[in-house]
Amino acid sequence: MPPKRKSTEAPSADAQKRAKSAQDTPAHLALGLPRNLRLTPGSASAETDVAWVTLMQDPAKAFEYIPLAPTHYGSKRDPLDEGDESEDSDEDEDGEDGEKDKDEAHPDGSKPSDENPDQEWVITYAGFQKCVSAQRLSIPRDPDEMTMYTFNDHYAYGTLELVENFMLDFQAAGLAESGWKEQWALCEGLGLFIRHGSADAMMQIDHGECAVAMSKLVKTMFLSMLATLERNRVLKPDSEIKNLGHMMALWLRLAEEPCSIFSEIRESDGTRRLASIIMAYAMKYDIALPNPGNLDSIKAIVEPRAKKVKLPAPESKKNDPWDWNKSLKSYVGKFEVPAFAFAPGPVGGDKLDVTSWTSERRKKYAFDKKDPLTEEMIKDLSGKPPSPA
Repeated sequence: MPPKRKSTEAPSADAQKRAKSAQDTPAHLALGLPRNLRLTPGSASAETDVAWVTLMQDPAKAFEYIPLAPTHYGSKRDPLDEGDESEDSDEDEDGEDGEKDKDEAHPDGSKPSDENPDQEWVITYAGFQKCVSAQRLSIPRDPDEMTMYTFNDHYAYGTLELVENFMLDFQAAGLAESGWKEQWALCEGLGLFIRHGSADAMMQIDHGECAVAMSKLVKTMFLSMLATLERNRVLKPDSEIKNLGHMMALWLRLAEEPCSIFSEIRESDGTRRLASIIMAYAMKYDIALPNPGNLDSIKAIVEPRAKKVKLPAPESKKNDPWDWNKSLKSYVGKFEVPAFAFAPGPVGGDKLDVTSWTSERRKKYAFDKKDPLTEEMIKDLSGKPPSPA
């Protein structure tokens, strides 16, 4: 790999304009960083966001539950938990092709979990879309994928930028008509994004303090989500949220996995660990946590700590018991895209999405000095994600 270099390129006029606009934005609005300040018209990130905003105007479609293979939640059928055994084998133990099993499968080809045969593995359409869109938008933030070289941490900072956008969207959703339902879809999408390892790269940025701060902010976001659900009286066994237990189990597992974005923030005091608090909420409201993968062994460790957790009242601190607003404001005020990343300025946005760059700018950093992207390719990167089938 070429030696790491800092960029000497001046920020683009658009980047300078967005940075100045954000600086001029009143503090109480800056937390939301309006989309027109964050995103460049015509970029893959901007077009994907337009599709998201449009989807939120159709709540029946956005919050419809669709089947999702249990492997996405980390079930025992997940190859990550099965060693080197392939899930792509064409033959079953009897040497047959397995076609006879399809009638018992979900529309996406997955079977109900062996551990919870009576529980359907689902996700909202919006949550699934958010995850797949984020994974797609990681491509133009990876110069290697674009046959370009910019600076060594481009992909890492680009991944951080994507996660920052999840945080800013979560904040905006809390003020929108879609409210907690949109926020839940964002938690679904981010949970799967982390589950598939798509957020890992952000921990490789050369600003360790910023990476750890984002991990803490993600933790605070999910705890704020649980408090919001509690306040809206949907944190219960018979909740209208059909995958409540599944998603809580997913986040609990993520919080305790050896290698995850939460590895650096596991407090020695077990009662303050994310997994302990999630388990405390589940125990308080008798919410069953389906068993994806090695969850039983994790629960055995977490449950004793969870019994000692004192959960705050959901209405405390002006309906912000986990200090989400304070934490987000602190992060936004303290960190920004570094100068060597070509586009210094506020967090989030699409500054590291090369579809937001001009063709001439992309040519400058391409190995062959040709634009690696066509209009059709940019359109594909911002297209509608596939169904989970």
